[in-house]
Amino acid sequence: MTIDKTGESFDEISARIESTNELIEKVAQSIEHTDEYGEVVSNAMGFIATISKESTASAEEVSASAEEQNAISQEIASASDQLSNMAQDLLSRVTRFKV
Repeated sequence: MTIDKTGESFDEISARIESTNELIEKVAQSIEHTDEYGEVVSNAMGFIATISKESTASAEEVSASAEEQNAISQEIASASDQLSNMAQDLLSRVTRFKV
């Protein structure tokens, strides 16, 4: 009887070791998948960072262009005022002469 119980105990131990090995294999696979997903997330974050830098650079270019356009508009307005003043002066001088 002791030999039978010993055999049964070894069988049970063997079955549990096999079950434990299966669980370890599943955990190892899960870790491998986690590493793969981590790499995908890391690559996505790198891509997002690149896009963000490009967007910032584009926004800075647009801002610089807007400032330049504003300066040109002010120059045009100033030149227009000067031209208007010159036209008024010319008109006042021309009206002195009668034909």
